[in-house]
Amino acid sequence: MEAGGSDQLCGRAATGLDINSTEFSSLPPHFDRQTTELFTPEEWEEFLPGYSTFYPVDFRGVVPFLVASLAYHKTWLED
Repeated sequence: MEAGGSDQLCGRAATGLDINSTEFSSLPPHFDRQTTELFTPEEWEEFLPGYSTFYPVDFRGVVPFLVASLAYHKTWLED
């Protein structure tokens, strides 16, 4: 079974780039606050109707990352 990102890691190591550098790692767009503090359940429901009843719990856990990614890429999306 292949782990995600192994090709990039092998390529970086094979070319002699430092795989221990902090510049090698990066996080996806995210909010600084905890997900539970971002919005109340009522606010999520207003933003995304059916949030607490229609969408599975696992999906609700990634919604803040989706919103952060949309906000981060806003200019590109508008273009």
